[in-house]
Amino acid sequence: MDRVPGVLKPFENEEILSEPTLSLAYIGDCVYECFVRNIVLREFPGAHSGKLHKAGAAASNCKAQSEVLASINEFLTDEERAVAKRGANSKPASIPKNASKSDYLKATALETLIGTLYLQRKYRRLDVIFTLCTEEIRRQVHAPFDKEVQA
Repeated sequence: MDRVPGVLKPFENEEILSEPTLSLAYIGDCVYECFVRNIVLREFPGAHSGKLHKAGAAASNCKAQSEVLASINEFLTDEERAVAKRGANSKPASIPKNASKSDYLKATALETLIGTLYLQRKYRRLDVIFTLCTEEIRRQVHAPFDKEVQA
């Protein structure tokens, strides 16, 4: 990989290992959220912001992210599984009241993996992982509206 000068310089493995896991999850959450919002815009073109927010929130919560991790786990490399495991073994100060501890830690695992790949500037691999989880996320963003139709 060519070295990029300035702020886009990839993080070295030693730098990533020295970062707290929840810091890696922090950046991963941001990258994941952008990906989810991209899907939401494609699935609901021209929709009002309330609908976009509801759809995005359906795919960005702990349970949804836990399901995404489960859907791609078999496709991860051993190194990626180790990164995810590091995230799952984190020690958060608190867990959201609407999430189980298990789902929260699996969501943190997914975010840590995405954050690590992003900081390493492994964009091709991120694209593969996002491609693998696209159908699950599409299902999630449509779920709140599928329930409305059934009611």
